[in-house]
Amino acid sequence: MLHEQGTGLRVGAGMQQLGRLPPPLPVVALRANVDSIKATVAALEDELNDSEDREQLTSRLVIIGRDMTRYADELELEHSEGDVRLDLARLNVVADTERGPIPLSRIGSAANGIGYHLATHLALHRYLVRQNRPVPRLLILDQPTQAHYPSQVSLQSGIPENDSDSRAVHRLFHLLYDVAEELAPNFQIIVCDHANLPEPWFQSRVEHDCHNGQALIPVDWLR
Repeated sequence: MLHEQGTGLRVGAGMQQLGRLPPPLPVVALRANVDSIKATVAALEDELNDSEDREQLTSRLVIIGRDMTRYADELELEHSEGDVRLDLARLNVVADTERGPIPLSRIGSAANGIGYHLATHLALHRYLVRQNRPVPRLLILDQPTQAHYPSQVSLQSGIPENDSDSRAVHRLFHLLYDVAEELAPNFQIIVCDHANLPEPWFQSRVEHDCHNGQALIPVDWLR
């Protein structure tokens, strides 16, 4: 039961007191709220948009693939005349040729396999460094030239026995040198290898020379 008391309105026993309604918002404020909500919904929809994610990923893979192609061409690898790319669906390296795509397993020799792995690592690291991503700025390679040192004689001297192997080793280390110089001081490459090229740019980067009795593990330790 309602009754008046003073200037207010009160409810009978056991009922709550009625409060005053707030004044309505101006039309301009309502429209601003609607626009803000629409913007929030659109942003959330963009985050959930699979096609946008795929486009972003494809764009980055294209950039990495350009470097992979360039490095493979500098190394003079087989099938590098076309485009080289990463196939994330199969976690594989693919060379696109006029005869169709050729996966890494069909590309050929051990030298080509090592070369394409090297081109892929360098391209990925170059992209990650240039984008300042939180990935270790270090690449360690163990005997990347092993396919070019078939005999013990060449292993001892550090110089391949034939000219084609010698040129391939030179191309490999010159590529490593160029990438390290480009990304310095934000990227480091450590190579453990038998190669011992006479060029000054190579010798200036040698830290331990096993051909002169130096090694990462001192000889005295073995005795």
